[in-house]
Amino acid sequence: MNEDQLLKTAKEIQAVSLAAEKRAKNKWDNIGKPIDGLGLFEDMFIRIAGIKDDENFSLKNKYIAVMCSDNGVVAEGVSQTDSSVTAIVAGNMAKGTSSVCLMSRCSGTKVIPYDVGMLKDVNGVEKHKAVYGTGNICAENAMSRSDTVKTIAEGIKIADRLYRNGCDIAGIGEMGIGNTTTSAAVCAVLADCNAETATGHGAGISDEGYLRKIDAVKRAVEFHKPDKNDVIGVLSSVGGGDIAALTGFIIGCAKNKIPVVLDGVITLVSALAAVGLNPNIKDYVIASHKGKEPACGLLLDKLGLKPVIYADMALGEGTGAAMLMSLINNADAVYSNNITFENINVGKYTDYGNK
Repeated sequence: MNEDQLLKTAKEIQAVSLAAEKRAKNKWDNIGKPIDGLGLFEDMFIRIAGIKDDENFSLKNKYIAVMCSDNGVVAEGVSQTDSSVTAIVAGNMAKGTSSVCLMSRCSGTKVIPYDVGMLKDVNGVEKHKAVYGTGNICAENAMSRSDTVKTIAEGIKIADRLYRNGCDIAGIGEMGIGNTTTSAAVCAVLADCNAETATGHGAGISDEGYLRKIDAVKRAVEFHKPDKNDVIGVLSSVGGGDIAALTGFIIGCAKNKIPVVLDGVITLVSALAAVGLNPNIKDYVIASHKGKEPACGLLLDKLGLKPVIYADMALGEGTGAAMLMSLINNADAVYSNNITFENINVGKYTDYGNK
């Protein structure tokens, strides 16, 4: 897939079905419970109906795709650990022993890690990479433009495969030491904010390290001066393999009418990048939680999303998506079983519009 084909794929994504959303709303209102009693979960299921153009959808087959990649900006001292940890955690995901895997078992969600730019190959982790680690964004491009296009295209390809495997809903996560620095740089450009707003402590660094991280984001943006209207250019200059692949995966899911459950700040930045290629994509993504990183609130606002979990999480891997999958199962038990007012011999509640 070349750049023109990629852009065409993104541009062809249509708006969600308002007619299906209306039917899903009617279905909720006929279930034997107070109107809007499940709050944001009702809104979420209405949106899923719009995505699928079908109010009687299934959410049985759940996946979380975790994009793993290494980042050259680690050389700037912006993280607590070195890049070797990326491969270790990715390997644990392949074995099913990482945090996101353990959490996902509670909801019957399958976790699949993908190598979209790690420095070394890891047994059990599928290779979908154009590069072995990215460049240091403070002094060079993260990736060439052509490698960025290839990585985005790999994300689309992964989504296509999950669609063929019967995926009903997909969560996303990431693993890559240094990626809260690259995502902060992308956020600073696409969300048009300063480095301090875009940058947090990530997986945990000292105050001195945090200042180095802010400085690295400032220097990277100043060095490249990316054009926010050129999403591929932004990802090429200051992004990373994981962000590019996640952007593609979101595009691919939207193309295949698969709702995408986001995780933390890195997935939010990736969603903003995808939306930059087609605003319709915004309605295909679902927020799981508002993470601890300071940019999360800004990015959620930019995307017009309301998360249902507020827990100051900062684990990554897709753990926020995993947590929401369990809650989705709970809401789906009410929605899919569809026990109506008529079934329970109770008069239907009146909707006074005071949600």
